[in-house]
Amino acid sequence: KQSYQRRVRGDEARRAEEIADAEGLIKSMGFRLREGGTEVEQSADEKYRKVFDDLDADRTGVLRPAELVEAYKQLGVTIDIQDAINMVNEVDTNRNGVVDFEEFLLIMVGASQGAIVDNRLHMLAQLTMEQACLEEEGATSAQVEGEKSLVEA
Repeated sequence: KQSYQRRVRGDEARRAEEIADAEGLIKSMGFRLREGGTEVEQSADEKYRKVFDDLDADRTGVLRPAELVEAYKQLGVTIDIQDAINMVNEVDTNRNGVVDFEEFLLIMVGASQGAIVDNRLHMLAQLTMEQACLEEEGATSAQVEGEKSLVEA
């Protein structure tokens, strides 16, 4: 019984140390801690989720190399499939050949904090966000012009 109690206390101490280490890592990556878990700042999570979903053309919840080729193509840039595979490999921490949202989020948060530089997936995401903003502004301008013409008529 004493051996078990010592082992449990040792496990609790080790667990507390591991939690403290994990919390430090999580905070350094731009996450915010809350009671009972962690969460990404809401606005960042929503912003990056939208970009991820825009890039995830087949809606599988992961980014495949072919989707990166297509995303670049839509921006007027040609890359070959091997370049896209290399981009995935740069961020694919679990080595399953695709980028899931958690891997994507780590890159985006790390890059926004300056901890990651010159990452091609981050650059693609930035270009995609800029393109979405331009399209949104264009839609807004068109809506305003449409409303003006209705008022003038």
